[in-house]
Amino acid sequence: MNADAIPILIRRLKSLDEAERESARAALIRLDEAVVEPLAEAFYSGVSEAVGLDILAIVIQIGGWEARLLLADVAQEGLFSYASWRSLAREALDSGAY
Repeated sequence: MNADAIPILIRRLKSLDEAERESARAALIRLDEAVVEPLAEAFYSGVSEAVGLDILAIVIQIGGWEARLLLADVAQEGLFSYASWRSLAREALDSGAY
């Protein structure tokens, strides 16, 4: 899979079809750290709560310094409106994996 597929996979995270979303999640995870920056860009550009949770879960699973930067931003109070995002980011950072 090439870099051109990443935006398509990110868009598929918004699908109403759970199988399509799961397929996109799995494909993004297989691309490993190459997708963290595009996922962060999509996150910062504005996504729904559910898509944001998917993006954070993928980034947490992949890891790396870019993932840590995103999680640190999300964990800060007041930057993002969804408490679920902040909670997930803080949990990942507190786990010691980062």
